[in-house]
Amino acid sequence: MSDAHKKCCHYLGTEISRKWWSRYKESQFLQCGIGDFWFEDHALMFQRYKKEKPIEICYDEIFHIRIGKWHSRRWGSGAPVVKIDWNHGDMVLSSGFIFSRDGLETVGILQKLEAASKKHRKPALDYMHAEPA
Repeated sequence: MSDAHKKCCHYLGTEISRKWWSRYKESQFLQCGIGDFWFEDHALMFQRYKKEKPIEICYDEIFHIRIGKWHSRRWGSGAPVVKIDWNHGDMVLSSGFIFSRDGLETVGILQKLEAASKKHRKPALDYMHAEPA
């Protein structure tokens, strides 16, 4: 991926089952921070600055994308926070990003994510964890 396609954003963390107090602690998902995101053919990628391994959220695991004001105990300071809900094994995860302070740019990124997710989506039976109660 060329640097021209990478854009700066802020990763706010990943929750388990949309519970802000239940953080997903796998190695690259644990630490929040600023870095670059980009779209690969199979996944959304995010790499924190000064880290070797990027976060990878496969499009076929995404089942819902929404916009809010905060995520994982972190407020977006007025910027739209994109929350990506996805299945990982038997867990339902929700990862939060501030892709842009501009609302229209954020909606454009959200639409691109939704289109990629729909294109790669598995049959409905694979989404038994889709909406936590």
